[in-house]
Amino acid sequence: EVKPNLDLMFSYYIENTKEKPIFDNQEYWNDSFLGLSGDLQQGFLKFSFKNIFLKFGRDFFSPGYFIKNRILFSSNGDVYDHYILSYEFNKLIISSYYLYLSPYPKASDEERHLNGHSLNYRFKNGYISLNEIILYGGDNISMNFSLINPLNLYYVYHRNHSNFKSNSIISSEFLYTNNSYDIFVEFV
Repeated sequence: EVKPNLDLMFSYYIENTKEKPIFDNQEYWNDSFLGLSGDLQQGFLKFSFKNIFLKFGRDFFSPGYFIKNRILFSSNGDVYDHYILSYEFNKLIISSYYLYLSPYPKASDEERHLNGHSLNYRFKNGYISLNEIILYGGDNISMNFSLINPLNLYYVYHRNHSNFKSNSIISSEFLYTNNSYDIFVEFV
């Protein structure tokens, strides 16, 4: 914690160099030195002030409050370079996020990106959320800045820009908790 409303986090790892992945379609991305390899696992800046939240850098991505058994985002996922911007007004939260996904295969020029936004309503024992996600990319395709706007409907954007190759996903979540049990439902 740098200040009460500003956090800075760095996490590195070092491990033995791995030569051959278990599966043929996997690669190890780290360079090795003296039989060791390493990388930055987490490195982000997080700012929160009253009703605004901003986080950018490299970290695990787990939207929502219930991170186990998710359909869209696994709690055992990789780290991503990303940003999250949220604004809260009373019990209503509007969020926008971007994740840079690794090229696949690693040596290709094909870039992959994921943008999303959500509208959450919190109540005493949980929340209900409506989410929209768009996955896009291609050879040397960079981040699309018009998709940062949390009020821009991706489906409409995709329909109006027919040459923009993308897939959009709409989902909703419901969480109810009390002392005895939790109910979490996710629709995609």
